[in-house]
Amino acid sequence: MKTSYISYTSPIFLILLLVLLASARPARADSSDWVQVQRFERQLAKARDGKVSAMYEVGRMYERGRGVDINFAEAVNWFEKASAGGNAPAKARLGILYFEGRGVSQDHEKAYQLFKEAANENIPSAEYQLGLMYEWGTAVPQDRNEALKWYTKAKAHGDYRAENKIRQLKASVKKAPRPATTASAAAKPADTKNTSSAAKPAEKKSVPVPTTPAGVLAAILQGQWSEGDLDAAVLPSKSSECSVKDSQIFCRGKQERSTTTEIIVFESESVLSDFNKTRFKLSYTNTAIEVKPKKKLRSGPMGENDSGPVTGNIKPGQKTRPRELDCEMIKGKRIKCSRDNIPQSSFDLAQ
Repeated sequence: MKTSYISYTSPIFLILLLVLLASARPARADSSDWVQVQRFERQLAKARDGKVSAMYEVGRMYERGRGVDINFAEAVNWFEKASAGGNAPAKARLGILYFEGRGVSQDHEKAYQLFKEAANENIPSAEYQLGLMYEWGTAVPQDRNEALKWYTKAKAHGDYRAENKIRQLKASVKKAPRPATTASAAAKPADTKNTSSAAKPAEKKSVPVPTTPAGVLAAILQGQWSEGDLDAAVLPSKSSECSVKDSQIFCRGKQERSTTTEIIVFESESVLSDFNKTRFKLSYTNTAIEVKPKKKLRSGPMGENDSGPVTGNIKPGQKTRPRELDCEMIKGKRIKCSRDNIPQSSFDLAQ
């Protein structure tokens, strides 16, 4: 009896090989995506059956592209349904989408109302957003005391971003010049008798404000910058080392960040580029160097978890994704940075 075989070079073998390759299971990374797809389908089925928490999860998955393509309009649709069912985290997320104009026409007033409703149920991301709105005067009168109040609440409920904002606001209040009181003004009446040039106070020399790309680049590089009461890690400061190459500034600096469960020492690598008059781009990444655990906290109810890690899941060596901001130098003494027209950070020239 003859044994039949297929030559490795025969057309039949090549066809079989292609079929096997086409039908093979995807690589591990793709199987992870398949898990997300299955999870999305399960949550979608529960949401369609009327489960409110699943409506929120479906909205988040549409918003982040987990198991389904990113679709902000669908995210808005499911967040609205979850909000109608009383889900406070969904109100916070819906408020952010209205604030940014994603999947819906931008409406800061609508966003404010949603944030207030969610903040009344102690959702930290909503409290943080209210702090931002009052700090920058978006849809509400600018009120730093009101901003500080909401940042304090957000910090108490676990939003680590609020801690830095509180430091910045308190530092800016300390730096603000105090107006002369009526009593001090009365104690020093104007001398109307002596009008000679010798009696006039010496005029302060005006410092030229940089308005060209080269001027802004030089002003940034020559200054020492701070973020609140901390040295800026992404700009020239006592805590960073910076250099210039091809009209770009490269900085490397260290800083600490405190969350509800740990203190993270991280290193920032930043690039300042695309200088255009007083505007420029700032891109940076953070790499965790050391993680110091804090005292153990009592676990709270499940809710919005966008404000940052509330469990010890940051590991040394972990690197964030690159973040890009649009920045502008104000009068040579302040730098304001935003993303998608939403204020993110502000830096001051250290005195």
